[in-house]
Amino acid sequence: MTVGQPAIAVATSIPPRLTRYDEGKRVDEDYQRLCISSWIAAGFRVLSINDRDEIAALSSRYPGVEFVVTERNASAWTGRKNPYIADLLEALKDVPEPVVGIINSDLVFESTPAWERNLPAALSGAIVIGHRYDATSLLKGALRRFWPGFDYFFFDKAMAKTLSADAMPFAMGLPFWDYWVPIAAAVSGRKVNVLERPSVVHLMHAHGYEPVALGDFARIFANVVIKYSERAVGPLPRAVSEILPTCRAVLALPPATETGFLMDKVTEIITVFLPHIRQNIVSFDSERDGSAAGRDGSAAAVFAAFDRRRVAGEALEKAKGFVHKGNPGAAEREFRIAAKATPEDSEIPLSFGEFLFSRGNPKEACQFLRNAVQNAPGSARPLNSLGVALHATGKRDEAVDCFKKALRIDPKFKDVYPNLAVALLETNRSSEAIYYLRQALNFWPDFTDAAQLYARIAGAPRR
Repeated sequence: MTVGQPAIAVATSIPPRLTRYDEGKRVDEDYQRLCISSWIAAGFRVLSINDRDEIAALSSRYPGVEFVVTERNASAWTGRKNPYIADLLEALKDVPEPVVGIINSDLVFESTPAWERNLPAALSGAIVIGHRYDATSLLKGALRRFWPGFDYFFFDKAMAKTLSADAMPFAMGLPFWDYWVPIAAAVSGRKVNVLERPSVVHLMHAHGYEPVALGDFARIFANVVIKYSERAVGPLPRAVSEILPTCRAVLALPPATETGFLMDKVTEIITVFLPHIRQNIVSFDSERDGSAAGRDGSAAAVFAAFDRRRVAGEALEKAKGFVHKGNPGAAEREFRIAAKATPEDSEIPLSFGEFLFSRGNPKEACQFLRNAVQNAPGSARPLNSLGVALHATGKRDEAVDCFKKALRIDPKFKDVYPNLAVALLETNRSSEAIYYLRQALNFWPDFTDAAQLYARIAGAPRR
């Protein structure tokens, strides 16, 4: 290495097309540029492993990245040219940097020298992995830790060689490779350090693989875990031994198993695995670095209110958990903590408003749902929920306005149609109600609620 050269090389795979929304607005390539700039500001040299046909366009868009060709991909599961983890490891094996890593391509890293300063020591006999924080807005609103998975992995080149032995056919953008990496490290005698801070933020989106991939990779993962157990010469790490029975159960399921049964087993793996793999929590205490804003103002802005936004996200997740457990009092307490921490959020007042309505408090529900509408003006769901609450308080004309606005935003928001039809009937507008019910049945001929309402009023005298 030469003076000034980064000490960390990371491999990823930047997609040729990215669709992301920040507060409901398309940000796409701007978001990808922000991610890349945050990696470089954190001190990473970036390698992106891509299909040959993708590289020309990508390299012109993102000149700070070194692109590496791969001749194979996992498109059979995704319909896209996702590279194999084995090829990312191959690209890292001869780099001069002492620290290497694999990161998902749509993460904004906290831009601090803490990565360069602390990672080498943290990798002594260990690997470092971490969760992302999901957001619907880069600069405001709740940040929710994505507990079920890991999004970045740092290790030395000896560990990269160890991983290479069992890397196929795990691939970027597909499930279970993020569990395989820490398990492979643990069975090789490495400690698994889970990093709390500095952290990474991620704009939420739907996953990009076919449902069949979940079953295929659950079985691939289960096979690898069992192989590790069979060749172990000493006690297995508990993160491995505790999921062995479930892995065997996954392999015993017939190939045509219903998705629900398979998901039960996947959930078992997640709930048993995570507490054991998260035994060693570490932090580089980036807040005391005082250098993030100077190195990358754009990325730093994402983390400016990190602690407050994280508190809101944690309270929101606790509230949802208490709702699931049937503890409404505790749920309401956590909802109020979340709402106070991030009044600019849209999901928190929406979830809290819907909770209050379910608890028989439509009047207060309306207050929070109005906030949700104001904070997410381009979303149909808050308008529909506000309409339902307004209808329950007797404000039927306002409810009709909300339902119509929701349909203008999303004409295929199915739940709105019966709600609107009922409100129109109660305001003596049966002809309009029939019009909207016909629209619904044109979209969904088997829509039972709309069909029953239509049958009930279509023959009645028109008003």
